[in-house]
Amino acid sequence: MGIFGSSLGCLMSLGQIVLLHKNQLNFLLGILFLGMSILQGSSIAILTSDNSSLTWLILLHIPALYSVGPVLYGIYKVSTGEPFLDSQKRAFIHCILPASGCILYLIVSFWFDDVSSLIRTSFVDRIFPSPLDWILLPAIFGIAFYISLVLKSSRYLWRWEVWKSEPTACILGFLIVTSLFHLSLGAVFFITKISDFLILSSGGMGITLCFAYLIGHRYPGFFQKLQEVTQATREKYARSLLIGVDRNILRENLIQLMEKDFLYRDEELGLGDLADELALSTHQVSEFLNQELGKNFSVFVNDYRVAEACSLLTQEPDKSILDIAYSVGFRTKSSFNRAFQKHTGATPSEYRIKAPKTNKFR
Repeated sequence: MGIFGSSLGCLMSLGQIVLLHKNQLNFLLGILFLGMSILQGSSIAILTSDNSSLTWLILLHIPALYSVGPVLYGIYKVSTGEPFLDSQKRAFIHCILPASGCILYLIVSFWFDDVSSLIRTSFVDRIFPSPLDWILLPAIFGIAFYISLVLKSSRYLWRWEVWKSEPTACILGFLIVTSLFHLSLGAVFFITKISDFLILSSGGMGITLCFAYLIGHRYPGFFQKLQEVTQATREKYARSLLIGVDRNILRENLIQLMEKDFLYRDEELGLGDLADELALSTHQVSEFLNQELGKNFSVFVNDYRVAEACSLLTQEPDKSILDIAYSVGFRTKSSFNRAFQKHTGATPSEYRIKAPKTNKFR
């Protein structure tokens, strides 16, 4: 099963990469299938081979394990229609673990004099904790952290009434639970060095890959359906977050913060900061903005920033565009230009030339 699963993982990975019209989800699925293939191949090499020529394959489980958490989280976010790697900051944060795994692989492969001895000490002599165990420990914690994020983000789907009516939610739950179970078996192996746990983990991953392959062919629109179900379920159950909140007072408080206190001018302003000012949770504020104003947080804040920028561009012609961008809360000129053009259909320079001098802010 391990050999079959490893081969199937490679084929499924290639199947995602060679698609003509690829998107972010296809790339993430391709990386996941390749990672599962590597983990199974590495497990087979650990269990059946003493040949030092396969040390490169055995050590590949280091970058594979370091990548599992971010990739699983990314697949969930993209498949449910939420942003992932949509900014340089997020891309940097989520790439830390995979990059660390690749660096550690190179260090272990080329800096250790006797890699075969290191592997034998770690897996054959059953010494815990071995040097490889310490190397893999951050990956285990990383996987646990990202799985907890997936469970938290998908909490609306973990309801019996949803499972009864939506098979898509059942399938997602099964994939999450089985992935967590198989990775837990692998973690137990690294602690106990009992080969039975590695055999179960490798075989289980092979079965999961087969199941994923069958789902892809039986339900080609699975991920699109999952996105629809997640959004509908989140909207249904999130409404209760605003029960007991006076929406008129909340709207007035928002106007006070933005139009009188000019909170939007703070370039560090985030959804959490706005929620703190309103003494609400981020979920409540986000729900209010979407339901009552039809905007997300970013659009809501940028509306105010761009509106004041329009006023300053016409009323203060001697003030530079960069100074105006900073004064209304944008961090960079490029982000200002993008937001401004999206809201007005013109660049700041074009607007300054064409706009009437009597334009007033709000």
